[in-house]
Amino acid sequence: MKLPLSSLKKIMKKNEIVGFIEDKFKKIARQFQKVIVNFEPEDIYQFRAVIKKLKVFFHLLSMESSVVSMGLLGAMLISGDAERRNSIM
Repeated sequence: MKLPLSSLKKIMKKNEIVGFIEDKFKKIARQFQKVIVNFEPEDIYQFRAVIKKLKVFFHLLSMESSVVSMGLLGAMLISGDAERRNSIM
């Protein structure tokens, strides 16, 4: 079964996102262990920085998702697809 190019791009993006998140969680685990063992200000700072980066990434993902949703809603408004528009709202 051959997937369309757009589907392959979505799968690749999804795999890249999952890989990025897994990498960040591994870094969080490493930094957390350093904080537990040493409790040094630099280790705490690094731990918090990794968490903030992951938080920002999740925020950007949610913004992208809402932008796509708003774009879809706008397209439906322009096209006059009232039945679909009402099911979304």
